[in-house]
Amino acid sequence: MLLLRISFLIIFLFEGNFCKAQSLDPVAAFPLEFGEKAMVHVKNICAFGERGDGTEAAKKTVDYIGNEFTKAGLEIEKDTFSYSAFEAKKIALAIDGKKIIAKQIILNPYKGNIRYKGSFLFFYPDSSLSRQMMQNMRGKIIVTKDPADYYSLSNRSPWVIIVLDKPDFDRVVRSKIPAGSHEINFNFSGKIRILQSVNVVGILKPTQPDSGEIILSAHWDSYNSAGADDNASGVATLIELARYFSLHKTELKTTLKFVSFGAEEKGTIGAVAYVDHHRNELKNCKLMFNIDGVSGLRDIYVDLTGKVENISPEKGVIREKLYFRNMALRGKPGNWFWIEEYPMASDVPKWLWLDVIDVCNAFNTKINQVSGIGSDHQAFALAGIPCTSITIDNGIETHTSADTPEKVHPEGMWIAGRIVAGVVAKIAKSEIAK
Repeated sequence: MLLLRISFLIIFLFEGNFCKAQSLDPVAAFPLEFGEKAMVHVKNICAFGERGDGTEAAKKTVDYIGNEFTKAGLEIEKDTFSYSAFEAKKIALAIDGKKIIAKQIILNPYKGNIRYKGSFLFFYPDSSLSRQMMQNMRGKIIVTKDPADYYSLSNRSPWVIIVLDKPDFDRVVRSKIPAGSHEINFNFSGKIRILQSVNVVGILKPTQPDSGEIILSAHWDSYNSAGADDNASGVATLIELARYFSLHKTELKTTLKFVSFGAEEKGTIGAVAYVDHHRNELKNCKLMFNIDGVSGLRDIYVDLTGKVENISPEKGVIREKLYFRNMALRGKPGNWFWIEEYPMASDVPKWLWLDVIDVCNAFNTKINQVSGIGSDHQAFALAGIPCTSITIDNGIETHTSADTPEKVHPEGMWIAGRIVAGVVAKIAKSEIAK
């Protein structure tokens, strides 16, 4: 057994060093130590605490990412942007004279404080949906229970959607109040703050003639937790990919940009700000590959099935009116959420689909092809940039205290890094722009 372990260690060390000496070919060889090195970043980043804008943890995280990019030999840029965030100060809810704590409140707080007493509509998510959806909900308060399709409801233009826990909802419905006589007393008030966030950009320029750029990304902020899976795992993978490609700089024919976005959890605000600030450069962008939550060992999801639809006619410019362009879409800690119709887009041309499938087949890795993953790449799809995103299911509940480094699997980050590197290498080494 000891001899076997020694032999394995020799092979491991040999392969790790051999990978560094080889040409840029992640399919043939990829650093075995990638996941363990990424794990160090996950622990370091999570040690800062919850990474919300305006916190010391956010500042430390931005500095950490910048320092790691510098160590990897990248040029660094830090793009600062501002946005509005509504901070709820008072939320009071009573139905039929009894106080209730809502599980979720969905509204547009930027239209002003609310003080309302009067009638409302029930929505029963487990009853006849077609009949209920015929109701006129415009400008009214809707009371429903969890789980409910908030997105579909919000498209009916109600004023407020109040989501109750099932016991509270059932108790109100079964009360002996005559139909149509229920009364709600709702008070929602607060103030708007202006917050600043940062996109950290690491640039790796090729030594050969430049034929465009490729963007790799992962958001650094977290919501209601230290965010080990979501998204310290993505940032850690991004940092190690920067280190990996820096070792093969002489083989690149394409500029690589490693971008860690701020304010993703508030509505992909950092990604939208990046597109707005870099529209001229994006006209030469071949690919944007996003990494979000890759610490698991379960199903691998890659945004591939959307093909090309709803993209801007002018590459690099978002023409859609985004309701959250400069405004946060949720409060802290989960006390309100702003949902309106999100203009989804997809830009997965056939060549990108083929490249991802070819790489995964070469790795003998099964992936789930999906569409509409909600992350930073959506802003780039709206701007007509070929893009995709990868996530690997961890099985934990994100945005809760359960999202800790102890739940992170280094192998997940290694798998994600290898897939991303394989796709990027096919393009970055090519003299022909896609």
